[in-house]
Amino acid sequence: MIIMRRLKKLFTRPFKRWDAARIKEEKALLQEFGLKNKRELWRAKTKLKRFRSRARELFVDDSGKEALFNNLKKRGIFTGDTTIDDVLGMRIQDILERRLQTKVLRKKMAQTIGQARQLITHRHITVNGKIVDIPSFVVTLENENKIGFADGSPIKDIKHPIRQKVIEKDEKKGKKTQTKKEDVKIDAKKEEPAKVTDSKKEVEVKTDTKKEVKPETKKEEPAKVTEPKKEVEVKTDTKKEVKPETKKEVEVKTDVKKEAEVKTEKVEAKAEEKKK
Repeated sequence: MIIMRRLKKLFTRPFKRWDAARIKEEKALLQEFGLKNKRELWRAKTKLKRFRSRARELFVDDSGKEALFNNLKKRGIFTGDTTIDDVLGMRIQDILERRLQTKVLRKKMAQTIGQARQLITHRHITVNGKIVDIPSFVVTLENENKIGFADGSPIKDIKHPIRQKVIEKDEKKGKKTQTKKEDVKIDAKKEEPAKVTDSKKEVEVKTDTKKEVKPETKKEEPAKVTEPKKEVEVKTDTKKEVKPETKKEVEVKTDVKKEAEVKTEKVEAKAEEKKK
């Protein structure tokens, strides 16, 4: 008697089929990660939903917390301390990055993501010494540094055209990055003198404003500035004339003092009249 076993569904189709934003996003992911069809993408999305649902259950029961976090660490999605918020904040890219196809490209074993898929399906890639021909194979953190070419594969030789093209591509990228950095430095140097000239113009404007303000202050108070100078001159003359001790000279000094006092009184009277 044959018993039919019903297999668990590995993916769920989207509820709304004709969603323009979702279709655009899925096309971009298919091109970026070299997926064959949307079923592979939907499988990754169902895995992400299961991880999130298990994280939500931890708010009620914390019994499976360590098991969930250890599983994610083994997959290489998280390293170090993790929290429930980190699991709920996961993206679809975090799961697609752990596929063997993307790891072959990241390790610079292929030129494009499509070529990486071809090398895997043609049995040129090994993981931990075993040939793996499944592009969606999940690479754990332990096996991440154990990806290589098979012993019987001709691509294992560095002189193979595929390997040489990958090396040339990397060299071109390195040169482009260097030229970009140099261009940025040159642009920064060109922008510096412009800033200096602007600052000079600002200084010149400030000096012009100062020059215009000075004559206005002199015109507003002409009497106050000139009259104290006369008083100072009179005082200096009187000090010079103190040397002789004759009566005539003493009388002249008193007359000069009286004249100076009269002048100061007149000046004060004029100033009070102006204020009124």
